[in-house]
Amino acid sequence: MVLRKHGASGLSIALAVLSVALAFGCGGGEDGSSRDVLARGSVPPASPLQESFAVFRGPRVAADEVPSSLLPRKIADQVGLDLSASRLARRYQGNAVYLVSSADLVCTYSRSNEVGNCWPIPTVESGLATATSICGLGGGADEIVTYGIVPDGVTEVTIPREKEPDRTVAVAGNVYVGATSARPPLPLRLTFVEDGKRVVRPTGIPPDIARKGCGSAG
Repeated sequence: MVLRKHGASGLSIALAVLSVALAFGCGGGEDGSSRDVLARGSVPPASPLQESFAVFRGPRVAADEVPSSLLPRKIADQVGLDLSASRLARRYQGNAVYLVSSADLVCTYSRSNEVGNCWPIPTVESGLATATSICGLGGGADEIVTYGIVPDGVTEVTIPREKEPDRTVAVAGNVYVGATSARPPLPLRLTFVEDGKRVVRPTGIPPDIARKGCGSAG
């Protein structure tokens, strides 16, 4: 069971493990664009993330609130996560994917625990917030799940594969999630277009595991 991150600190690793431990069951659609619940409160506290990530702008609504069964307030307070500024970014496999931030980190939380991770804010602002869950962590043993946070203007992300078709997935709420086969070689990179330029980012999978697959993780 392996979860790899790009640019994550020791605290972010602990939070990622916490998000996995708290993630079980839920339902819904496939993106977070429908916000038909009455507004509850004002715009979240000013954040440098608001400039480049539309998901953090505008009024916060009831649907943005993370259920306490997923992330209890006591635990969020202990690690400095600001639940008053959480956002529903999208849905994956029917489960809500929330963005929750602290003074230092931005985390994804979901009952689909294969898309739970944390990154330092500079990593997110640099467009480097990418992770891949492999070897059955949360998802099926026969698939890997690559996901992350991208800035405004990025509408889709492509995960190139050598022995199967490339996987292109849409971005919703600045978040993308793409499941592909666990058959090696696993992808080392993903691509997207930003400001008219092709951008290449690492998936976070170590080259030796990418080459041999999950059988090399033991």
